[in-house]
Amino acid sequence: MVEVLGYKRLTVFSMILLFLGMSASMGFSPEDTSSLSEEKPSFETSTTSTPYWPGSQSGSIYTYDSVDIGMNHVCAVATDNTVRCWGANDDYQIGNQSTSFDVDAAVPMVVDYNGGHSQGTDLAVSIGAGGYHNCAIETDGTLKCWGANYYGQTGTMSSSNTLQFPGPVVSLDNSNQLEVLAIDAGLSHTCAIVGNVSSSGGITNDGGRVACWGRNHFGQIGDNTTIDRDQPVYVVDENGNEIQNVTAISVGRIHNCAIVDGNAMCWGYNVYGNLGNESLVGVNNYSPHAVNVTTLQHTQRQAVAVGSGFYHSCALLDNGSVSCWGNGDDYEFGDGSSGLEYYNARYVSFPQNRTAITLEVGDNHNCAILDDNSTWCWGEHNRGQRGDGGIGGSYPTQVQTSGYYFTSISAGQYNTCGISNTQQVYCWGENWNYQVGIGTGSTSDVTTPALVNLGPSTQNGPQQYPLIHDRDPDNDGILSIFDDTPLAPDCLAGTYFILGIGCVDTDPGYYQDMPHNDFQIPCPIGTFQPNSGSATCIDAPPGYYVDTNASVSATPCPPGSQQPLSAQTECLGIDSGHYSPPGTPSQIPCIPGTFQPQPNQSSCLPSDPGYHVPIEGQAHQTICPPGTYQPGYGLASCYEASPGNHVSLEGSIGEEECQVGTYADVFGLSECKLASPGHYVNSIAATSEEPCPPGEYQPNSGQTSCLVVDAGHYSNAGSDSMVLCEIGYYQPSPGSDACIAAEPGYFVESEGSTTQEMCTPGTYSENAASSLCTEASPGYYSENEGSTTQEICLPGSYSSAGAASCELADPGYIVNSEGASQQEECTPGSYQPATGSTDCIEASPGNYVSTNAAIAQTECMPGTYQWESGQTGCVDSPAGKYSAQAGASTVENCNPGTYQPYIGQSSCLEADMGHFVDEYGATEQVQCEVGSFQSQTGQSSCLLSNPGHKVSSAGSFAETQCLPGTYQPLFGKDSCILASADHFVESAGSFQQTACPSGESQPEEGQSSCIVDDDGGLPIIAIAGAAIAVLAIGGILMAQGNSKPAPKGKRVRRSPEDARRQKKRPKVEQKKKPKEASKKKNKEE
Repeated sequence: MVEVLGYKRLTVFSMILLFLGMSASMGFSPEDTSSLSEEKPSFETSTTSTPYWPGSQSGSIYTYDSVDIGMNHVCAVATDNTVRCWGANDDYQIGNQSTSFDVDAAVPMVVDYNGGHSQGTDLAVSIGAGGYHNCAIETDGTLKCWGANYYGQTGTMSSSNTLQFPGPVVSLDNSNQLEVLAIDAGLSHTCAIVGNVSSSGGITNDGGRVACWGRNHFGQIGDNTTIDRDQPVYVVDENGNEIQNVTAISVGRIHNCAIVDGNAMCWGYNVYGNLGNESLVGVNNYSPHAVNVTTLQHTQRQAVAVGSGFYHSCALLDNGSVSCWGNGDDYEFGDGSSGLEYYNARYVSFPQNRTAITLEVGDNHNCAILDDNSTWCWGEHNRGQRGDGGIGGSYPTQVQTSGYYFTSISAGQYNTCGISNTQQVYCWGENWNYQVGIGTGSTSDVTTPALVNLGPSTQNGPQQYPLIHDRDPDNDGILSIFDDTPLAPDCLAGTYFILGIGCVDTDPGYYQDMPHNDFQIPCPIGTFQPNSGSATCIDAPPGYYVDTNASVSATPCPPGSQQPLSAQTECLGIDSGHYSPPGTPSQIPCIPGTFQPQPNQSSCLPSDPGYHVPIEGQAHQTICPPGTYQPGYGLASCYEASPGNHVSLEGSIGEEECQVGTYADVFGLSECKLASPGHYVNSIAATSEEPCPPGEYQPNSGQTSCLVVDAGHYSNAGSDSMVLCEIGYYQPSPGSDACIAAEPGYFVESEGSTTQEMCTPGTYSENAASSLCTEASPGYYSENEGSTTQEICLPGSYSSAGAASCELADPGYIVNSEGASQQEECTPGSYQPATGSTDCIEASPGNYVSTNAAIAQTECMPGTYQWESGQTGCVDSPAGKYSAQAGASTVENCNPGTYQPYIGQSSCLEADMGHFVDEYGATEQVQCEVGSFQSQTGQSSCLLSNPGHKVSSAGSFAETQCLPGTYQPLFGKDSCILASADHFVESAGSFQQTACPSGESQPEEGQSSCIVDDDGGLPIIAIAGAAIAVLAIGGILMAQGNSKPAPKGKRVRRSPEDARRQKKRPKVEQKKKPKEASKKKNKEE
């Protein structure tokens, strides 16, 4: 719960009376420790009554810190509200004038306020120990610091690197209506939670703002910069807005964490993820960012306490669990794990069913007081800082105590200290600089809690013990840090809580607008409250004021003053231009015609002649301006000069007449108007000017007559100049009031003309008042001078703009419509040999025109033709056809016996010898088949080979005789037949074989003669066989003579590239041999 400053101060004031005049710079000898009893019968506290739940949570606004550890030193607040420090003193952090610089203090030494002089009112209630400096909150809520100041960490704006004695922190004092609610210090910087001063010394549940100062190289000051600060600056978010509603602060070496609206936020150094924001790992933060490590985010728990170590952080959550994150190389997570944890906070493993009620975080070790009052520590243990007798390990171990338990705990670099339920200070851990404080002279590490003697208040004064605070001041059984309403029980608005009494009504002059508070608020100046038990104050009504706090009534404004507003702290004087009778809540303005130059007056003055006061509330009378006058007193306005008159001076009491050349046509002129150009005035006191008549003008002002206009000009009534006749008009006479328009067929091209001019050929003007003649349009012409119209060009002719006549179309060109501005070319495919034509002639069949504007057509060349008219070119005669003459409109087919493989030819080719063409329009010749031949060119068929002959290859131009020994009885054969055995063929070209005569024989085939037998006679059988053979051959020859002509060979098409190339010879079907001849196999020749 919040430590209420109201009852803090009550105890402080009693302590001041008790210890007034006593020395506070007294230490005690090591021998005193042995006589110090661990048991005390009752608590001495910061309150007026016994605490309901003794103890404190470091950095919380709900309790102060009575003991805190720096780098190598410790400080504590005693029951007499003095601060006592021990350990290292290398930067005057001990703060005692009798302790030399850099001489360690083995026992607690009283910090000397006011440079070692009397204490005065410098009484402390809370301590924050940093690396080498300290800060203490005093009973009035102000703050003082001392020790190292290399980076401005004392906040005193001192130029010294060290402060031996406490100095006030700039701007954090009652003069600024501020009080410090909590303090904590880091290695070289300091932070405090700051709230506004309240009438009863209390604060609200919402907390306050955070102010930091000192070193800022990692952004640990939290002001969005890295600039060191030697005085407090408020911590802001990334948008520059001060963070509000802060209820706890923890300052690590180079980073900080705070609880803002129930949420943990951290800033500063972040290389190891110790700020707990997974999106910013490795990035130093110059302003607070929410802790969003996964475990805290997913469990939706709120932090009630935070701790910042060297490179890690921890939070005590609203369910009593503790979660840590950042660097866990020394088992700082308390769950048996080590290493880095950027994203997931680790839960500390406490004994089963136990929860934490206090959390303290050191450099590399942490401690917690559990709900059974046992104290457990985890993390680094190389110097005994865990208080477990050197057990150590990766999980929390219990601090060894005997007959007592701890209600408060503080952890430093290698040390830990606690305040016991017996109201004693115990310390353990490193003792190199005597920071354990036992005064034995030994510098050995201490691994279990050792009792520290704080010493007496004076040389012979009472023994001092650590100041005890209450963690449950409203006695509802809920610790302040876990309590939604930590300050008071269910007190309603209009009441507040007093310990030992309960809820009481606010006094007259006070109010309390919120429930659950332990203080009443004085009505601020400008308000009052005559009743008790009020939730609001009453604004001072208009005409009244309240200039002191806690007023029970409002004071009326005295005579000569006013106050038109409510809730004001003073009355206002009467302005000049106003007056007020006694008791008036607001000033009264002087009426029109009166004024008052002095303030705080009871009446107004009348205006003088030549002056006036036009509106109410004027401090001065107003002189009548030029153009007006006033002969009387106390008037609200001046008279305007009447028409025909003027008033030239301010403050006038009369008017003057206008002279000739001038006039006044309205009221209130300071000068008469000069007759304006184009006008004249020839009488005095004129009320108007006269315009010059038409045909006259006047360029000057203030004139009595007008001038006659020149020829080529005119003027209207009231003209200040003669006007040039516009282009298109002229005027030969002077004194004219108008110009004459140029007639149709004429023009006037310049201003001020006295004559008109006739239009030239090629131009015309249809209308009067022309400034220029119009050029005849393209396609039109104007032949004569003074023309009023243009004529259209007829078809076959054309003209450009401004033509006096039309031109005939040239040969190769036409104009096919009237009003043409240009001739058109005959397009390809057409021509025109004549001039003035309206149409082009299409090229006739057999001719073409390939260019524009042609004057003749061109005949198609031999080998080409054109069957259509109006064409731009000729067509090549196709293959198989030809055109022999120029100008052909058709093509001829090649006749049988001729062919043409190419296009664009004027003749056909004759078939070669050995070839034939048997159709019209052939594109190739055909080879004669085997068995046929052609010896002539240009033939439409081939000849069959004759009996006794053969043609053995296609495309032959001659037949070949059968050789002796062979014969061929048929037409159209490609081979000859071997003479049979006992037969012969004597001569070439034979169509039959001859049987060997009697007495001769031939055993072989294909012989040209027989061999004489040895036997001289022919056998009858041989003679008969020969006779049968002769008959058979005769029958064959007769049958052959009646056979059909040899079939035509298949046509072989030539490609244009090789028209002579022949295809493979087609097979020619052979007739069967006679039975007599088929008995033996014949060989081909």
